[in-house]
Amino acid sequence: MPFRYPFYGVVIGFFLEACAKEEVQSAPPPPPVVLNEEEVQQGASLYAKYCALCHGARGEGYAADRAPAIGNRDFLRVASDEFIHEAIAEGHPGTSMSAWHRRHGGPLDDPAIRAIVSFLRSLARDEVQATDRGRVYGDLARGAALFALHCAECHGKEGEGGSGPSLNSPVFLRTVSDRFVRDTIARGRRNTPMEGWDARLSSEEIDALTAFVRSLKPRAFDPPPAPTRKPPPLDAIVLNPEGPLADFEAREGLFVSGEEVKRALDQGKRFILIDARPPSDWAKGHIPGAVPFPFYDAEALIQYIKASELWVIAYCACPHGASGRVVDALHRAGHKRAAILDEGIFWWIEKGYPIEMGSLE
Repeated sequence: MPFRYPFYGVVIGFFLEACAKEEVQSAPPPPPVVLNEEEVQQGASLYAKYCALCHGARGEGYAADRAPAIGNRDFLRVASDEFIHEAIAEGHPGTSMSAWHRRHGGPLDDPAIRAIVSFLRSLARDEVQATDRGRVYGDLARGAALFALHCAECHGKEGEGGSGPSLNSPVFLRTVSDRFVRDTIARGRRNTPMEGWDARLSSEEIDALTAFVRSLKPRAFDPPPAPTRKPPPLDAIVLNPEGPLADFEAREGLFVSGEEVKRALDQGKRFILIDARPPSDWAKGHIPGAVPFPFYDAEALIQYIKASELWVIAYCACPHGASGRVVDALHRAGHKRAAILDEGIFWWIEKGYPIEMGSLE
C-alpha cells in the first residue's frame, strides 16, 4: 500500500537525517581539569618515591619491563580516576604491579593514592576523566582470531602479558571499561610500543577485538600452599648464621643465577636474602628466609648489614628494577658483595622451588 502522506514522510526523513548528523558531530573541547595544587605536589613526591622506578619520572613508562605509560595523554583520556586508583591499591596479582594499599601491607592509604592520581592528571590537564559509554559488542570468534594474529606476540596468548602489559589481571578486567579497551586498540598510545589499529582494522574488527579482550578469563595467581612466617627481627636477618659463608659468582658483578641461590639455600650457606618488593608482595609469597626490605627504603638497609664478607642477594619481580635499587645502594655504601637474583621471583615460583607466605601483623 503506497504511503499516503508524502509531506510527512519528507519531514520525518529530514528529522532523522538531522539527528544522525548531530549524533556523529564531535563534541566541543573539554575544559581543563581543575586540580588541587597542594594535592598534586604531594602526589608528585609520592610518585617519585614509589612509582617512578618502573613507570618513569613523568609516567613515560617502560623504565622497568612491562610497566605501561601511565602519564601518557592517550591513557589519561580514557582511564577513570577509579580505574587508576584501584590499579595502585590492589595491584595486578601475578605481575610486577604490586598492591600498594595499607590493607595489603603497602605504604599508601586512600588519600595518598588519590594524590598520586591527581599528579598523573596534572600531566595532561586538558584531558578530562572519561565516562563509560556502555558495552561494546562484537564477534568473539573473530576477535580471538584477530588477537592471535595481531596482539598475542606482545600481550601473550591468553592475555597474560609479554613485552606488553597483561590483559587478564582480575583487577584490570573488573575495573576497565569497554571504551578504554576499544579506544586503546583504535588509537594506541603515542610514543609507546602500543600502536593504533584504526587505519588497518575495520570498526567491526575493533569491536570484535574489544569484546574478546573483555571476555578473557581472569588469571588466578595462587602460589602453592606454603607455611606462613613473620619477618625476622632486623638484628637477625642473616640466613644460616652458623653455616659456611656463601661464595657466589656474580655475572658482571651484579647478577647471580637463581640456581646458584637455590643451591646455597639447600647447602645451608650463610648469606642475606632481600625481597625488594613492597611488603604486600612478600606476604603473598617469598623465597624462604627472605627479609622484606622494599626498594624505597634501600638506604635504611645499610645499617643492618653487619659483616662486609657476607653476600647480600636481592630479588624482585621486574626482575632487575627494585632489586637493582637495593644493590646499587649497597654498592655505594661500599658493600661490594651484593647482587641481584637474575631471573626474579616469578621464575623461582614457576620452577616449583619452595616459597613461604608472610604475616605482616
